[in-house]
Amino acid sequence: MGDARFDPLEDLWAVAAPCAQRAQVDPRRLCVVRDGAPTEHALPFPVHLQGVHGGAVLALDADALGALAAHDQVFRETLRLYPPITAIPRRSTRACEVLGHEIPAHTVVYLSPVFTHRMPSLWRDPERFDPERFAPHRAEHEAHPYAFVPFGGGAHACLGLSFARLQALLVLHHVCREARWSLPAWHPRRVHWLPVPRPFFDLPLRFS
Repeated sequence: MGDARFDPLEDLWAVAAPCAQRAQVDPRRLCVVRDGAPTEHALPFPVHLQGVHGGAVLALDADALGALAAHDQVFRETLRLYPPITAIPRRSTRACEVLGHEIPAHTVVYLSPVFTHRMPSLWRDPERFDPERFAPHRAEHEAHPYAFVPFGGGAHACLGLSFARLQALLVLHHVCREARWSLPAWHPRRVHWLPVPRPFFDLPLRFS
């Protein structure tokens, strides 16, 4: 028990699911609660990149006109580079061919948002952090219906995508109004990729 880590979302889900069954509540209503997990994993990266790039990522004057749109572009770009879900499993319902590869029926295949989000055929200079690629005049994420899939795509896309974006923008807005921060000099500026992407050492910050 001493090594167990407290996960409030898991604990809340464990309590809420049996209650929903007893009360005959539509379980889809619980998706709003559980969809906080991808946001929890994605949200540290705008803060991390703000430290890496010396404070030049987020609009620190959060009351300025257009700051919210700029923060949305930053959040989308961090989702492109560090998607909270690194592999999405799907099962083929029938035999098919994809790019010359035969896929038998009932085969589990995996989509990798990490790979898709860094394809040069879809993204200009894909390894570069460039939030403006999501601006209306560029809209690189619209090059293909499945170019940007941090929460899946198509009919099986995450139901909480819009909620997650709104939640993240609200947090970024308030953080930028209330705080200034930087990464310690000793921080390696690297990322753990498994089991989910996260900054090294759980993102230590210096506030001023």
